[in-house]
Amino acid sequence: MSDDTFTISELASVLEEKVRTVQFWADSGVIRPVRASNRRGKGTIRRFTATELKLARVAHRLALTNSPIGEIREVVDTIRASHSSQALEVGVSMSEKAAAWASKLADKVGPGGLNETQAKKICDAFAQFVVLMSNLYLAVSHSGPTFLVISYFREHTEVNRRILFWPADQSAQLTDIAKVGLQGFLGFKTLVFNAEEELRLFALPSDLEDRLRKDPASIHLLNMALSLQHQSARAGSASDKGSEPWAE
Repeated sequence: MSDDTFTISELASVLEEKVRTVQFWADSGVIRPVRASNRRGKGTIRRFTATELKLARVAHRLALTNSPIGEIREVVDTIRASHSSQALEVGVSMSEKAAAWASKLADKVGPGGLNETQAKKICDAFAQFVVLMSNLYLAVSHSGPTFLVISYFREHTEVNRRILFWPADQSAQLTDIAKVGLQGFLGFKTLVFNAEEELRLFALPSDLEDRLRKDPASIHLLNMALSLQHQSARAGSASDKGSEPWAE
């Protein structure tokens, strides 16, 4: 190791992984070399930063669960994307708007609840919000473990997946997190990470982190989404239209 960078062989040694496996991750774009070393030619050795080592550790953990390369790359790309300062600013703004929207929504839902179509539309919106909150949680340091939740669901004839990160100190059950907003839910798997040590790529500006930490609406929104999702499933069952339930 030199200059705080690593060769593929050095990464493999640190991870106790096969060199050809790490080489495959690099060739597939899971980990990215320092630009100056990413060129063809005899004697050229690709080098990787400590950030890429951290992402390689995530890839290694997933590989141990037999995740395919596409799934590994999607998880790593999700971590990278969540640390974009522009994405975080947009995320904070959307989160604040979603909290106000949820408050208005709670006032509109009467004793009779919503019909199936209304509940489905709202659950779709909440599913998008949960993904947003997942990305924000990735960027905010906190003590304790964070769950990676990979959900599998059928959409038309294809099996797709959704990637979420959720703090273990939140009150929601992992099964609920995995299912929320998904039709054709098939199952999920989960891994536990230390967010600060294993998932955090860089420190946020203090003012942005303060705004993220003061978001009290996420669990309220999630619980509302789960309630509506269960209601939608019951409505679909009662109508006996042959559609797949939301969370059964």
